[in-house]
Amino acid sequence: MLVAQMGKQLWRNVDSDGCGPILVSEVRSAIGRMRNGKSPGVDGVTAEMLKCGGKSVEEWMLRLCNLCWDKVVVPSDWRNAVIVPI
Repeated sequence: MLVAQMGKQLWRNVDSDGCGPILVSEVRSAIGRMRNGKSPGVDGVTAEMLKCGGKSVEEWMLRLCNLCWDKVVVPSDWRNAVIVPI
């Protein structure tokens, strides 16, 4: 449902609390700071995949994060984790 709505909005208005939209520079920085060699989440996406995605991944993540921020909802997979005892 969120993915279908992503293309409709790239930016959000400044809220009453002064928070503006998430910026592409913030997304780029966050992706760049991710550590390589870590296990993927339940979606199977690794940091290396996001880093290799370039501008298209940055723009997609920007739209998704801004949509989540505006709608105050996140994909259910973001709330799940797999813990493997070692």
